[in-house]
Amino acid sequence: MAKKTPIKLFLLSALALGLLRCANQLPPSGGVVDKIPPEIINTHPADKTVNFNDDHVSFTFSEYVDKRSAKDAIFISPAIPGEKEYDWSGTTLEITFEKDSLMPNTTYSFIVGTDVKDINHGNKMAGAFTLTFSTGNKIDHGLIAGKVYDAKPQGTMIFAYRRSLGKANPLKYKPNYISQVGEDGKYKLVGLANDSYEIFAVKDKFMDLLYNVEEDAYGIPFKETLLNEKDSVINNVNFFLTREDTTAPNVLEATMTDKSHIYLQLTEPIDSSKLTANNFFFFDSTNSKKIKIKYWFKKESKPTDYFLAFSDTLNDADENYLIVKNLFDKAGNCLAKSEIPIAVSNKPDTVAINIKSVRTKYGNKINPYDPCVFVLLTDATDTLKAKSGITVLDKDSIAQKINVRFLNSSFFEIFLENAKADNKYSFNFQMTHFPDAAGNVTDTVYTSTLSSMNKLAFSGAEGKIKNVSNLPVVVTLQKADKKEIVYKKTLVQNLNFKFKHVIPGKYILWAFEDKNKNGKYDYGKVLPYTLSEKFKFYPDTLNLRARWPVGDIVLDFGDD
Repeated sequence: MAKKTPIKLFLLSALALGLLRCANQLPPSGGVVDKIPPEIINTHPADKTVNFNDDHVSFTFSEYVDKRSAKDAIFISPAIPGEKEYDWSGTTLEITFEKDSLMPNTTYSFIVGTDVKDINHGNKMAGAFTLTFSTGNKIDHGLIAGKVYDAKPQGTMIFAYRRSLGKANPLKYKPNYISQVGEDGKYKLVGLANDSYEIFAVKDKFMDLLYNVEEDAYGIPFKETLLNEKDSVINNVNFFLTREDTTAPNVLEATMTDKSHIYLQLTEPIDSSKLTANNFFFFDSTNSKKIKIKYWFKKESKPTDYFLAFSDTLNDADENYLIVKNLFDKAGNCLAKSEIPIAVSNKPDTVAINIKSVRTKYGNKINPYDPCVFVLLTDATDTLKAKSGITVLDKDSIAQKINVRFLNSSFFEIFLENAKADNKYSFNFQMTHFPDAAGNVTDTVYTSTLSSMNKLAFSGAEGKIKNVSNLPVVVTLQKADKKEIVYKKTLVQNLNFKFKHVIPGKYILWAFEDKNKNGKYDYGKVLPYTLSEKFKFYPDTLNLRARWPVGDIVLDFGDD
């Protein structure tokens, strides 16, 4: 083998070092992730063109977009009959239609909705784009604008129906005019003819430009919309979204878990205020015998799970049915009657009741201004006996005056009538007072200790309502990250409001005119078309900090 010279060794070492350096080199970073939404930078014809006499329109995007998403996001108002062709040249989309399909002296709007997304990162358009032109010598200048208030408003469709063309029925007929909501919840309907309109906000799940009951969320405005020469622009046609529930609840499953219990799974939660044990009973068809249910209750499980407890014994040799009657869901739909065959279990119930949890709405802390403590049992019990087995002592062992209210046979609240801040409360449960349906009890005392909050741990908000048309007005504070309304005040005459003793956090403040005086916001109806109640949102999120209440809030219902 030939001996390497020093020069050769130097060259080999340099080459190896260069290769090593090359091997360690990393590819350049991808830079900042593209978060810029696509937009439309050019159109044919130009917006607001009159005497349009062509067979196509085109849109040029600022970047390459997903072709399918663009095609699906094109809406035309009023609709143009016949087939349309969609052709692409680079970033330009051309839509061709039959020229004679356009009506004379008509304003058309081509809406490119917010579902258009770019190729590289899937960024969607921030707002809908509208191209308006007329086949006559003038553009209809009617405009309706507003906002959809929802956690995820983007993509919500706005349907507008001209009343002069017939009564609106979004279940059967597509709208005369269409727009789509942007990511900020705002929309505009442009190029509208003078007329009276019925307007709907619809989360159009199937993108069929129809309202599908229960599938699509909907919203109805709180005011009439009439466009004329004098008033051609209407702003603040705003919407709250809700979903219709027209289906009665039903029983998916009914299973005996032991000799004393039935597990029920329903299709939806039911209205517990209208529920008693009398809504259920067993029927032994072999002996034509009716057997009563003793208790209904819930556990920490799905909202659709319910449990029944009874003390009589079923004979497994007989034909037994569970009869369910007059179950109402929270929308008022009623299951009139259902008969479910039951497979009898002979497994004995030998487990006594225990305390599952003792808590408040604030975890393990008692709010001295809202001193409700919630107790969950592991099984249903005799509520009258249970109340006599509950005592509460403060940190000085002084017995407290309490009010106990059962929400169902295994869940109740304890209200401390004279709660104080900076205290400790001992909740004692004598379990011999908590028999289950089978008679099981345990001779123990369960104790749970909770502390009350400091008086300085709270915040607040105050202000006034202006220019309302209907009284009373309901003012609400809800958590910024939830739909849950935490605090509510009803103003009957004095339109100043003050929320005291508020748990610190970020809140949204809004109010509505309770026109029908039922204490809750009414969303209106699709059919028959019924306006909603007027509402107003404070534009800023309130950051309520301990000992730093926010004041001088003004909510003006008249700034439309």
